[in-house]
Amino acid sequence: AIQFRQTRLPRPMRANGNIARDQLLAHFQKGDPIFVADDDELCGFVVLMPWHADQIVYLNDLLVAPAQRRRGIATRLLRAGIEWARQQQFRVILLDTSTKNYPAICFYQKMGFTFSGFNDRLYPNRDIALLFALNLR
Repeated sequence: AIQFRQTRLPRPMRANGNIARDQLLAHFQKGDPIFVADDDELCGFVVLMPWHADQIVYLNDLLVAPAQRRRGIATRLLRAGIEWARQQQFRVILLDTSTKNYPAICFYQKMGFTFSGFNDRLYPNRDIALLFALNLR
């Protein structure tokens, strides 16, 4: 079994957690399934990209505004996406996250995703992408 552990980076790193409205609009215009948390302003969103031929859904984005974190928004958004994927009879949800995003790794594992591999060529900054999957059947 694979286990992840947190370790200190050699220098500070700040994650970009800003909600990119233009990015969200682009997914909306393409017709990708989107679930949004809105409390009079955009709190967070999840974007799914269906691969119908393979019965796979790729979790493209899951983002919660920094001021809105630690309130269960990401959990509710992801559960809505999982429920939608089940209703559409997809068999698996795939996602990737950075090795440096330990909170995301823990969150996805808590939500039932399992480590399924890595890709050292996916990100332009040459960080290693960790791949996770959630079987829906």
